[in-house]
Amino acid sequence: MLRVNDLMSVHLKIKIEKSEGSFKDYEDNFSVDTQSRYVIIDLNMLNDIFNNIAKCRYCDKSFCFDVAENKSSRKGLATNVSATCKYCGSGHTSMTSNTVSDGYEVNLRFVYGMRCIGIGKSAAQIFCALMNLPPPPAKFERLYTPIFKALETVSSRSMVNSVNEAVIENEHNKNIAIALDETWQKRGHTSKNGVVTATSLDNGKVIDFECLSKYCFECKSTNKTCDNCQINYHGFSAGMESEGALRIFSRSLQNYNARYVQYLGDEDSKGFLRV
Repeated sequence: MLRVNDLMSVHLKIKIEKSEGSFKDYEDNFSVDTQSRYVIIDLNMLNDIFNNIAKCRYCDKSFCFDVAENKSSRKGLATNVSATCKYCGSGHTSMTSNTVSDGYEVNLRFVYGMRCIGIGKSAAQIFCALMNLPPPPAKFERLYTPIFKALETVSSRSMVNSVNEAVIENEHNKNIAIALDETWQKRGHTSKNGVVTATSLDNGKVIDFECLSKYCFECKSTNKTCDNCQINYHGFSAGMESEGALRIFSRSLQNYNARYVQYLGDEDSKGFLRV
């Protein structure tokens, strides 16, 4: 399960990805076939379509198909649908979604969509119930991990491209100007999580970010330091912005082969002095 600061990273990366194009263009977990699309259809309507246009290839009878779902085969929103001839018993079955490395594509898309609009498993269950759809995947939260990895790939490419664009617009000068600002998980200076973003002044795009956290759910629940501790900052919450700014400036050459020589920030920011 992703922790709070991981989810904050996901939301930020979604915003970055939207400025650069479709998520499916970058990640193999999603079909890039332009003819592949999803619709919600009543199985009774599908039954009518089959019976009005098709004949059984084995007994040559018309108006003979019975289209039904095998509910025991449900894998989240993916399910098994069969068309069976009433006369000879022949038929064909198929799952309603393509498979990807982490399960069924429709489930991955569904979880991704729910996260994009800021809701989780409980709200997804209500939505599916109201729409008379199969329930969402039981391991809903487990699909956060492949989505997070895909978004990491997308955001990294997006930020590299944004830096390159900024260098080109700056007459191929690698000394570029950026604006830095921070957002916290909650108001005030008591938040345990914060995100510092660096935006190019040449093209207005995010070119780097740093997530800082003073809290680890796993360490808290077990009362001991875990192997994958999420705590990466110690100090006052108000100091997250200056620490994040320092980290972003420190890796500019290593990550992007560029220098941030001009700094635009809030008047109350201590990041400039720290850098």
